[in-house]
Parts: sequence; C-alpha cells; structure tokens
Amino acid sequence: MIYRFQLLSLENKILYISNLIVFIVYAINKILKKKYIISPFNVNFFIFIFIYLFIGLFQFDNKAWYALGYESSDKYLLYLNYNYTINLIGLLTVLITLFYYEFNTIKKINLNKFTKKFNDITSLNEVITILSIFLWVFIVFIYLKVNPLYNRTFINEYPSIRPIYNALNNILYICSIVTSIKYLNLNKKKYLLLYILAVIVLFLTANRGPLISVIFIFYIVKTQKKYGFNFKSMLKVSKFMIICLILGILIEFIRSSSYYSKFYIYDIVDKIIYGNTFSDIRDGAYVLYGFKNLYDNYLYGLNYIADFISFIPRKYIQFRNIYSYGIFSTNTLFGMSGHYGLRGGMFLEPYINFSYVGVVIVAIIVGYYYGKIENTYFYLLSQNKIKSSDILALVFLNFFINSLCISSAFHTFYVYLFIIMLAKIFNILLKKIVKYS
Repeated sequence: MIYRFQLLSLENKILYISNLIVFIVYAINKILKKKYIISPFNVNFFIFIFIYLFIGLFQFDNKAWYALGYESSDKYLLYLNYNYTINLIGLLTVLITLFYYEFNTIKKINLNKFTKKFNDITSLNEVITILSIFLWVFIVFIYLKVNPLYNRTFINEYPSIRPIYNALNNILYICSIVTSIKYLNLNKKKYLLLYILAVIVLFLTANRGPLISVIFIFYIVKTQKKYGFNFKSMLKVSKFMIICLILGILIEFIRSSSYYSKFYIYDIVDKIIYGNTFSDIRDGAYVLYGFKNLYDNYLYGLNYIADFISFIPRKYIQFRNIYSYGIFSTNTLFGMSGHYGLRGGMFLEPYINFSYVGVVIVAIIVGYYYGKIENTYFYLLSQNKIKSSDILALVFLNFFINSLCISSAFHTFYVYLFIIMLAKIFNILLKKIVKYS
C-alpha cells in the first residue's frame, strides 16, 4: 500500500489524506449521533469511498490492466493520477457538504408530494410484478430461447426488443423493493413469495447491481426495523455487506463460466482487487486517455443530453449512438462493441462534460440531497412510519441524484414514469368498472 501511495502525485496525496480524515470524522459523528452508518441509500456512496481510499491504489499495478488487454500500467500512470484528482476533489466536496447538511441541519424531504404519485404503484404492485415476470420469461426463454446468465449482453443482438427487456428488468427491480417493504410491514407470505420470484429473475439477468441492491435493501430495512439503530444492527449490516460482496464476485465467476473450475479464497480476493467490479479508477484513466486523444475540449453536456433522451431508441437517433455515455466510453472512444460502458467513478462524466466546475457543482448537489435523504430515512424508521411508497420515493430521488454523476441511469426514470402512468390508468379503469357494476 505504501509503495502504491507513493505513485500518487503530490496533490493527490494531499487530497487522499484530506478525504481520509474527513471521512473518519464523518463516520464517527454518524455512529455517535445516529447509531448507524450504512443505510439503503448511502451504500453505493460507501462503495465509491472504498474504491477511492483502498482499491483505487491497486489500479496502479500491472495486473489491474490485464482485463483491458495490457501487460503494464506505465503508459497510463499520468491518467490514473488524473482520474484520481477528479474523483478525490468530488469526494471531498460531497463529504464536506454531506457533513453539514446531515448533522448541522434537521432538513428532511417532504415525501407527501412524492408518495402520492407512488400510491398507485404500491396498490397494483402484485399485478405489475406477476405480469412482468411472465412477460420476461416469455421473451427470454420462449421467444428468444437464450440464457442471459451466461451471456448478459445478448440483448444487444435484438435492438427492437432491447428497450422492452431493459424496461422489464427495471420494473422488476422497482417492484421487488415495494414487495419487500410490504412483507416487512404486513408479514404476509404472499409478498415474500413474490419477492423471491422477482429476485430469481433478477439473478437470471446476470446484472449484479440490481440483484444485490434489492437483497441488501430488504435485509438492512428488516434489521434496522427489528433491532433499531444500535451497535448490534450495525454489526449485522456490516457482516451482510461482506456476504453481498462475495455474492457479487461469485456471480462474476458464473457469468464468465469460471464456475467450471475450482476457485479459492485467493481468487475472490484477486477479483475484488484486480477485477472489473471496483475498477473505476483504472477504467476512468483509460477513458481519459481516449478522450484526450480524440477531443480538444469538453463535451458541454452531450453525454447528459444523449442519456436524458434515452426514451428514444438509439436506432432512431444517431446522436445517442455516439454520445450516450456507455457507448461513448467504449465504442466512440475505442471501437469496443458489446460492452455496457466503462465507469470512471462518480465524477468523471461531470468532468469531461463541464470540467472541474461541473465536478464541484454536482458534488455539492449530491452531498446536499444525500444528507436530506439520510435524515428522512432516519426519521421514518425511528418513528416506525416507513411505508413502501416512502422507500420507493427515496429510491427514485436517489436514482435522480446518482444520474447526475452517471447519466446512463436516466433511463430508469422513464421506467418509473411508465409504471406511474400504467398504474394510474389501471386504477382509473378499476374505479370505473366498480362504479358501473
């Protein structure tokens, strides 16, 4: 670790130490004042902290670059430091903003204006979930006759079906969250069964993020609801995070067919440190290398515009085939096809679009809303007032905030809007049927 730390530039060493100190102060304050540290809404942020303050240093090793087809990291040392500077500035800004708005104010989010919009979804959640599961199974196993578990990018071969498939995956993610909270509040086995079915389908997609997210949200709300905010629940949540981490690595082994051969603890550790799960610093350095070689100026929002109009299929608008971030970071810069995109941390995209000004502005917005979301969640669970529509509203807002960092997530909003409209129409029709019957 010391050797790798020495590879950081002087400004990055200062930024790294500053972030470490501020994070430790933040974590201690959170434990002392709120008796918890991890929530369903800050886990991704803590993953990024883990990347920046630990895993990122290993991206200077030659071994980290094997996955991109390179034997040595020497060519990219400048860009590794470059990406580190961008993300450490962003992280420090978020931590300072978050510290102020979470601990020095009592600001919460007024969920009433949000939850009203989600009441229709929660009331029809079971119907939407069952229909989505049947439609997913029909499209994947009966119509296309494929197994996504061993080829998760298969859908790129079917551009006309891709929007439907992606929408179904997002619908099942949303509905599984609603179902899990309904089960925790009402303790009815039908909700648990439906939740398990939705989780199985999410597992079959081979996309680790949504699967682990719905499992973790369920467990953390269940634990903090049962034990409250205390050391016992903190310990349980911490242990479960390790289990989820191992689960994510095992899924990577499965979808890369590595499960046919033996693997050991060393292989899991190796995947964590040098694999693609936490490779944001490496991938961001690679993106910066390609970006600086092709572009002389910033993009001034082109990535955001391309992903903001993601409700329009790419085959109808060439602009999205160039600047939609996932495609831009792979095919546009390097001619790579069949790849979902190269992550660069929370703040690479704000940087290549709006320079360091964009990084700081986005970081302030993120820190402000993260603080309000944490205060709202703490209040609702402390008062035992949490409902599925509350969680859904906070997840929706969290998605929006994270989309400012990684614009590819914008498409999820259109899935939300679609479900809201669909549920609203169903409810109106049901009321008319009841009225006239």
